[in-house]
Amino acid sequence: MLRNNPWLEATLVITVLILATALIAVSGADLAVSSRFYNAGGWPEGELFPWKLLYHVDRYPAVLLAVGGLCTAALSYRIPAWSHWKKGGVFLTLLLILGPG
Repeated sequence: MLRNNPWLEATLVITVLILATALIAVSGADLAVSSRFYNAGGWPEGELFPWKLLYHVDRYPAVLLAVGGLCTAALSYRIPAWSHWKKGGVFLTLLLILGPG
């Protein structure tokens, strides 16, 4: 049933995600779980390698992936052998543009 109707599948997935988000927001489950791991003293290992390096280069991998996805999607219109990469390239680009916001 869902394979024949992608709009129904998308609607169901979005509905489930919205309901789950609302449930977590109302119940405070995210804060309850994260409070088990919170350390008021900070994260002492954060000043060590490789965590310090990852902190400084944080956005470059995401930008590289987004540009790669955009280039792949654009080239898939010019190169027929890449036509199966269209959706993946667009998805990756949109995920990295809209997701972190």
